[in-house]
Amino acid sequence: MAAELDLSTVTADAPDPDRPTDLRHDDAARARYEGVKRRLARQEWSDKNAYADAKGPVIEAIMSGAERWAASTGWTVSRA
Repeated sequence: MAAELDLSTVTADAPDPDRPTDLRHDDAARARYEGVKRRLARQEWSDKNAYADAKGPVIEAIMSGAERWAASTGWTVSRA
């Protein structure tokens, strides 16, 4: 029996105010993340933690880029 995984994607027009530039505005980051997600989706996973760990490096790279962008533009998360 295959393990159940929650695979999600982000489209270019998806509203997410907690993510500054990331996948909605960075074509290269979106392509990199998509490639990793597709590769990982073809594998069998014993649990969600192993799957999440496998995504870690690409997520860290994307978030580092988003943090650099936020710092250079002065962008912050607005909390209502």
